Amino acid sequence: MAVGFYIEDFTAAETLQRMDRTIGLPDGRKMIVIVRNGSPQCTVNEQLKERMKLAIRTVTRPQIMMAAFDVIKENIPDLEALNLNDNKLHMLDKKAPNLKILYMANNKSPYVQGCQSSIDGRIGENSMTLDIAVRMLMMQFTEMKLMLETFRNDFNRKIDTIKSELQGKVSVLQSDITTLKAEYEGKFVNQDATLGQIKHRVNRLHLNIDAFENQKELIISGVPFASDEDPDALFATICRQLECSGGEELLTSTRRIHVNRLKDGDVSPLLVEFALKTTRDRFYSTYLRRRDLKLRHLGMPSDRRVFINENLNAGAREVKKAALLLKKVVNNYRDYVHFDADALKTATISIPWRNFYAISDPNHSLEFFTEQLKIVHDTCFPLRTSSRRNASNRWFTADVQRAILERDLAYKDWRTAAPDVKDLKRHTYKTLRNRANSVIERAKKTFLGGHLDANIPSKLLWTRVKNLGVGKDKSSQPCDHDPDEVN
Repeated sequence: MAVGFYIEDFTAAETLQRMDRTIGLPDGRKMIVIVRNGSPQCTVNEQLKERMKLAIRTVTRPQIMMAAFDVIKENIPDLEALNLNDNKLHMLDKKAPNLKILYMANNKSPYVQGCQSSIDGRIGENSMTLDIAVRMLMMQFTEMKLMLETFRNDFNRKIDTIKSELQGKVSVLQSDITTLKAEYEGKFVNQDATLGQIKHRVNRLHLNIDAFENQKELIISGVPFASDEDPDALFATICRQLECSGGEELLTSTRRIHVNRLKDGDVSPLLVEFALKTTRDRFYSTYLRRRDLKLRHLGMPSDRRVFINENLNAGAREVKKAALLLKKVVNNYRDYVHFDADALKTATISIPWRNFYAISDPNHSLEFFTEQLKIVHDTCFPLRTSSRRNASNRWFTADVQRAILERDLAYKDWRTAAPDVKDLKRHTYKTLRNRANSVIERAKKTFLGGHLDANIPSKLLWTRVKNLGVGKDKSSQPCDHDPDEVN
C-alpha cells in the first residue's frame, strides 16, 4: 500500500528522503520513501474548468480584471512582467512593487501609478516595454566599445614607437656589418691567394713525387701466365724482338704484379723495373715507334697483341683520362629527318588555342605561344647523340698529353687568378706553354724519323708519304653539269 502527501518545507523533504529504507515494518521489510518535486494535488471538476475558461478568455469586464489583479497582488508579490493589453482599465494603484515589464496597450488610463521608477514616460496607444536592464546593457556595450577603441589606439601608438626604434637600431647594425665586411674582405682575398699558391705548390710537389716513384717502371700487359715461366726471359725475348739490348744488359727486374691464385692462361700484368730512367725511356720510345709486338713473337701460338705502357700514378692516370676524353667528341642534336609527322600534327592541334586568343596582353600571348611551341618541339623531334673520335696522331704520346693538359690547367689558373698573383700565374703558364711546344716538336721529330726511315722498303716509304698528304691527289673531281649544257 502506498500513501502520498505534500509538504512545502524543503528541509523536511530532504529529511524524509534520508529515511528511505531505514524504518522497519511489522512483516520485516523496510519502508520505501520516495520524494519528488511537484505541486499539491487538487480536484479538477467542471466548476473549476468553467472558472478557468472565464479567466483565460478575452476579458470584457474591467471589474473581473481588477479582481484578478487583486489575486495577483495577494498571492504573487514577486511578479516582474505583466501583459494588460485590451482590458479597458482606467487606473492602476500600487499593487505590484516588483513589476519591471508592463504592457498597457489599448486601455483607457492616461497615466500609470505604482510601478515606481521602473516605468519611464507616458503610455500611448501602442504597446510599450520598459526594460532598464536592456538600457544598462547598452550603456555597458558603449563603455566597452570606447575602452577597446582607446586600448587599440594606445597599442598602435606603442607599436609605431617600437618600430621606429627597431628600424634605427637595424640601420646602425647594417652599417656596422657593411663596414666590417669591407674591412675583412681584403684580408680574406689575400689569404685565399696565399692558400691558392700553397695548394698549387703542394699539388705539383705531390705529382712530382708520384712521378719520381714510378718513372723507372713499365707495365707489360696481354701475356698469359704460365707456372714454369721466367719473367726475365720473357722480357729478354721482347728486347730481342724490338732490337734492343737484353734485359741483363739493361739492368732490369721483371715480375708479375698479381701472383696469388693465378692459374695457367690467366692474364696478369708484368712489372719491369729499370735501373736508369734513360734506359727505360729509350726502350719505351723503341716500342712506340713499332707497336707490332704480338704473342707469337714470344713463342706462343697466338696473334694477340702485347702492350707496353707506363706505370702511371694516380695523378698521371687522371691526366691520361682527361686526354682520352678530349679525343672523344659527343654531339647532341635534334633529328629533323626521322620524326612522326602525324604526332607533330596532333600535338599542334591539341594546343589550347582558345586560351591563346583570350589573352589580351601581346607579351603574354608571345610567351604562351613560345612555350607551347617548345613543348611540341621537344616532344615530336627526338634528341639524338653521336660520338666521333678524332683521328689519332701517332706522335701524340703520353708525354705530349701530360704537357698539353698541364699547359691548359695553367692557362685556366692564370685567367681566373686574383690580381695580386696574376703575374705569377702568367709566368707559370708561359713556362708550361713553351715546354709543351718543345715536347710536341720533339715527339713529331722522333715519330717522323722512324716513320720515314731510309732503311724501310721504298714502296712502304712512298705509301707513308702519301698518307701524310705530301703527294698530289690524282683522283678526278666529278662533274655535276649536264653534258648538253656543257656542249
